[in-house]
Amino acid sequence: MSRSLYTSASTSRSLHIALIAVALLSLASPAVAKNKELISSCSDAAHQYFENFDAPTDMRADDPRVDGTRTAGGTIDLGNYVAEIRCGFPAKELRLTEFYVDGVDRLGDLQAGRTVNK
Repeated sequence: MSRSLYTSASTSRSLHIALIAVALLSLASPAVAKNKELISSCSDAAHQYFENFDAPTDMRADDPRVDGTRTAGGTIDLGNYVAEIRCGFPAKELRLTEFYVDGVDRLGDLQAGRTVNK
């Protein structure tokens, strides 16, 4: 009888741990999806700005700022030159509000359609 109580308690504990793990993963999934969207958007902006849609990018999303805004950035390899890219986004939107190339604000150029080739 004591063995079945032990097995039952052990099974219950394992089930409890599994449920907690599933709950934690479901909470993390939206953040992971949001990071992928930020990375993709920043990479797309860099490709558009340099008019080089085949250039490899290496981007990452950063932790949210204190005010909730988000940033992403990394590099775009243009073959003869590797540019540093930084992008900023409002707290709950995927609208680009900051775009820096090598530390220089280029958001206005990007929004006006001015690229490095124009």
